[in-house]
Amino acid sequence: AEMLLKESKVREINLQHCGNNYSWLRSKHLQNEDSKTNKELERLRPMIQKMSSENCAKIAVKLDAMTDGDEMSSTILRTLRKLLNEQYSIQLMEDNVAKAKERGLKKTRPYNKVHPVLIPDGRQATVSFIL
Repeated sequence: AEMLLKESKVREINLQHCGNNYSWLRSKHLQNEDSKTNKELERLRPMIQKMSSENCAKIAVKLDAMTDGDEMSSTILRTLRKLLNEQYSIQLMEDNVAKAKERGLKKTRPYNKVHPVLIPDGRQATVSFIL
């Protein structure tokens, strides 16, 4: 993602300054933009470290499709944030489902709701009153 962002920044700056011969000004602007994108990526780093390798690979595949196009860096950052949030929430849901299944298997239910075990002398009648 970092390399993709740098390439898009260079492409954007070249488009903005194509008629301008002030290369020192262009490089200074590029350094400022690099620091901004690095700060954005640092904000996302803790979330990336919590993710599984499979989810990171899914994000990398989706970002790889953007290397061919002429995407702007803001679009790439927005897409990266969206993909990270999406994959992280999917990972959390999968973890919660796995934990619930594990808890469900550990529990021993006192009765079976589908085929209840009858007391030896059959079901016992209960009487209820509505007042």
